[in-house]
Amino acid sequence: MNEEQAKAAIEFGDLTKGIAHEFGQVLTNIRFAIQYHSKQFEKKPNLLTLEKVLECFDDVLKQTKRMGELTSSLDPATSTKATITNFNLKEAFDKVISENSRIKTLAVDIRIVLDATLNIVFNPVQFNQIFTNLIINALDSIEEKKQIEPNLVSRINISVKTENQNYSIHFSDNGKGIDANHQNRIFNAFYTTKPPGKGQGLGLYIISKLLRANGGSIELDTNYKNGAKFKILIPKNYGLSHSNH
Repeated sequence: MNEEQAKAAIEFGDLTKGIAHEFGQVLTNIRFAIQYHSKQFEKKPNLLTLEKVLECFDDVLKQTKRMGELTSSLDPATSTKATITNFNLKEAFDKVISENSRIKTLAVDIRIVLDATLNIVFNPVQFNQIFTNLIINALDSIEEKKQIEPNLVSRINISVKTENQNYSIHFSDNGKGIDANHQNRIFNAFYTTKPPGKGQGLGLYIISKLLRANGGSIELDTNYKNGAKFKILIPKNYGLSHSNH
């Protein structure tokens, strides 16, 4: 194998790991949804009504729909700039939150502060990927902190503002936070601070790559001490200038 072939093999390996990571998140959500509803039925058998069963099915169907969207986004024939659309930010955040059953399991209070009429021009599947990964990381961090502080009141805060020519999105959690020794490496591929078997170190890397591909950025607020806080910038006009190409 020559140098070019070796480089291509490494890049292919990284790509397949990235794809596996994204689909793994969906499968994890399905598993947690089923576990959550099963525990509810075990604790209170009288909850086993048609309505609750359909609610469980709906949670799983949301995830299979997301898997289909991810499949389409990976298909060169469909993953073009034509997928950029105009959508409501509040509804997009609500969709991401509704798809994750761990939020209910960990009793996380998620507060979103933004103008409910605010729309963004972006790829909706990629938007979902970005904030699903952020929420999953936050939940992992909260879960670790809960092991030390069982009475922790779990919180995730999301706020959106307009900053010059960008939408400025602040995302924070009150989990265990990110140690100063790791802060300058968290956006590197395959770098993780999670225990073995708990993460591949691709979530923040994928988020960073998706945002850069759309003219945006993400940075860690190193001054924030009560967990982790990120600032995401998305250009207001980027999607408009690329949606017709």
